[in-house]
Amino acid sequence: MSKFIVPITEPNIGKKDVINLMKVLYSGNLIQGTKVAELEKLMCQYFGVNYAVLVSSGTSALHLALLSISIGPGDDVITTPYSFIATANAIKLTGANVVFADTCKDGVNICSSSLESKITPQTKAILIVHEFGISVDFDEIEKISLKYNIPILEDSACAMGSEHRGTKLGTAGKLSCFSFHPRKIITCGEGGLIITNDRYLAEYVISMRNHGLTINPISGEKKYIRYGFNYRMTDLSASLIIGQLHRIGSIINKRSAIAKKYFNEINNSNITFPAYPSNSLFNFQTFPILLKNRNAANLFITHMQEQGIEVTRPAQFIPQEPSFEVGMLNSKENYPNAFNLWERCVAIPLFGRMSKKQIKYVIDRINSYE
Repeated sequence: MSKFIVPITEPNIGKKDVINLMKVLYSGNLIQGTKVAELEKLMCQYFGVNYAVLVSSGTSALHLALLSISIGPGDDVITTPYSFIATANAIKLTGANVVFADTCKDGVNICSSSLESKITPQTKAILIVHEFGISVDFDEIEKISLKYNIPILEDSACAMGSEHRGTKLGTAGKLSCFSFHPRKIITCGEGGLIITNDRYLAEYVISMRNHGLTINPISGEKKYIRYGFNYRMTDLSASLIIGQLHRIGSIINKRSAIAKKYFNEINNSNITFPAYPSNSLFNFQTFPILLKNRNAANLFITHMQEQGIEVTRPAQFIPQEPSFEVGMLNSKENYPNAFNLWERCVAIPLFGRMSKKQIKYVIDRINSYE
């Protein structure tokens, strides 16, 4: 039970999802099995890709995706400094170097011109993040990728169901990674997904998620041909996601209706919204607002929580985290747009089951904030 009148989010898990879960519990097969295979097939259909590989978390998905394209010690991977820390952690876990490029001035995502300025002969991948389910400027980043022959990986952890120009986010890069954490629009508690159209990369991550195992498709003989991980998803988790995926359109429509009310009815002069690209469909995994004054986030968060409304900083300014700040002196000056975002951006409650009373309460409290 949340201590808040209005929590930041609530999972969209219904009675049928619980029934599906119970069926797996009573089946006796709790680990990776038929439900994982069923959900992988559904994900291929949903995204229109050849391969979908379910794993234990969004972080493990990122880790395997990077390893699959041979990222390792001595390599540089460019990414955003404004994201959940798992984005950068996954790079470090391969032994590679994290190179940050600043965000755009008016948006929440990596800036293509800053990205290009960071490219060196050691740059081996670009890891873009569709922060809060909002599309990066993929057209410009793709031009850079082609110009320098550097592959793009997509951290689409927040972007399930979002689209840009009629194309689902996560289907443009060499591989894309998703998360099923409870903050995401469909969830199983913890879980992740990798999608790709490359058979070799798919076979690699399938093997690596299961201790390096390969199975001969003809004889069925099992061999462990590489050092791998236990990054498997369980059938328990997959059973919870299947029903949510079937109704993802309805889930997004409900979230969009609430977002529309926020856009139309929040009228506090101290609050603005980040820029959203045109010709896009947003899943509104997070609803970010920008406070006019820098250094105001903590005061706003404290005030709203005292009113029973859960608001949070939706992402980290990663260069100032203790595990990354060493060797990144003057990080505020190096990434001014990202630091400005971190100082001013907060997330307010948005979930499909918000009542009209809860929505009005949030809007009224925001509008009355001074």
